[in-house]
Amino acid sequence: PVFVKPANLGSSIGVSRADDREGLLDSLSLAFEYDRRVLVEKGLDKPMELNCSVLGYDADVQASPIEMPVVCDGDNMLDFYEKYLRSGGSKGMASLQRLLPAPIEDSLRDEIQRLSCDIFRMLDCKGVVRIDYMFDRVSGKLFITEINTIPGSLAFYLWENAGVKYARLIDKMVECA
Repeated sequence: PVFVKPANLGSSIGVSRADDREGLLDSLSLAFEYDRRVLVEKGLDKPMELNCSVLGYDADVQASPIEMPVVCDGDNMLDFYEKYLRSGGSKGMASLQRLLPAPIEDSLRDEIQRLSCDIFRMLDCKGVVRIDYMFDRVSGKLFITEINTIPGSLAFYLWENAGVKYARLIDKMVECA
């Protein structure tokens, strides 16, 4: 299986899973309706989605606790419906069911936080971002799925879990600017 998605879009719009050649052609057609560039990513069997936010400027960065979004319908894909429509509102990732902090080994937590800070620095990010991962439970491999350079809700719920209140998060972002 593979996941096909528009390269420059968010909120899982235009994203689909393909399990065979016909499905791949349909998925490509859908994704190209939204963008002229498309990503095709390896599909994983029942992966664990994990997200980490990073806050900072240049070398002064810190990573948030790790969250694990919980998909309610069991189809293993956090799609537009799950993000924006299930709860009846438009609060995006802030309204999702999640386990926070994620129930993962300390070593995986540390790897994700280190990798997130490295990605932030390598891409010369500023302010706050959220980096999304898929963890393959079978192989033990971690895959980066995307970086959200303007995450919905500014990923405030991850920072609140670390003791950084929303007002302080905004203050830190202004300092970075």
